[in-house]
Amino acid sequence: MTTAISVENLTKSYGDHAVLKGVSFEVGRGEIFALLGVNGAGKTTTLECIEGLKSRDGGKIQLSGAAGIQLQSSSLPAHIKCAEAVRMFSLWNGERASKQYISALGIDKLAKKQYGALSEGQKPPQICEEYSGSIKKVYKANGVPLCAGVITHFISAFIHLLIVCAIIFAVAPVAFGASLPQNIAAYFGLLALYIAVSLSVGCVFGLFGKSPSSLAMYAQIVFLPSILLSGIMFPADMLPDFLRYIGYIFPATAAYGAMTSFAAWQLPVLFCELAAMVALCALRLKFLAKN
Repeated sequence: MTTAISVENLTKSYGDHAVLKGVSFEVGRGEIFALLGVNGAGKTTTLECIEGLKSRDGGKIQLSGAAGIQLQSSSLPAHIKCAEAVRMFSLWNGERASKQYISALGIDKLAKKQYGALSEGQKPPQICEEYSGSIKKVYKANGVPLCAGVITHFISAFIHLLIVCAIIFAVAPVAFGASLPQNIAAYFGLLALYIAVSLSVGCVFGLFGKSPSSLAMYAQIVFLPSILLSGIMFPADMLPDFLRYIGYIFPATAAYGAMTSFAAWQLPVLFCELAAMVALCALRLKFLAKN
């Protein structure tokens, strides 16, 4: 069996605390490998060293090809300050966040505080929190369309993901020796469509979810299998036939296939999935407006 990941004598310390003390293992191509251990054993640190998110103190890590990564969680960077986050998002809209602007938002006392140090109540609400709590009532009281929250979340996440993808696209040939697609415009067009479909699925979850915990559960149930069964992490041909057929349910299968080996059926499937998610969002918003 060809080795996909090889870790030899990996070491990592935080100050005087040694977290990893000579960790070694190999993962074969196509193998399902579970890294188990008690809390604090260094599982996350090991994975972050493999992914390049953390530097190792010692040892050797070898990857056969590129690695597909599903992060444990996503949010604003922990060390970004509130004022910095406001300035960053305001620039996307061609605005300038002055001190008066930040004061008008009521966060002038938090301007220099880091995102990771905020309480849960001070962090931006998720879609499910907006539409299951008092924010929905504020929308109605001020005559703001209920779709405003979903659209704002969608556009913000869409732009953010496109920027991240563009950075990876520019860096990958230099850092990893990756080859560029023959038709870059078509590649980014398909990528934008895939991002739109994925975010629309997330919007549906947000509108139907009752709490962040239920939203996280829905995401795990749908998005993790979509990455595993679509061929992104390993070739789909290695899967049993029934799992490969299940993979066609998920947008990632058609999108990844279109970006690597385009077929005529992939675009209609993606557009139909996008239309279905938009219709579900519209129906849910109509229901929420009546209740």
